[in-house]
Amino acid sequence: MDFQDIFVSTGEVFFGRFLCLDLYMLAVRMRCRVIITTIVATACSISLFLLVMR
Repeated sequence: MDFQDIFVSTGEVFFGRFLCLDLYMLAVRMRCRVIITTIVATACSISLFLLVMR
């Protein structure tokens, strides 16, 4: 149980840092693509929200 908790927390920290670093590098390399992805994700979220509320 304790070992599993330690493993999970270590994995979360490792993957969290890796993901943050990866996203940062992506943002630096392809700012345009990140902006486009953000806009598309926002549009999808809004359309899904409207579908659910309808």
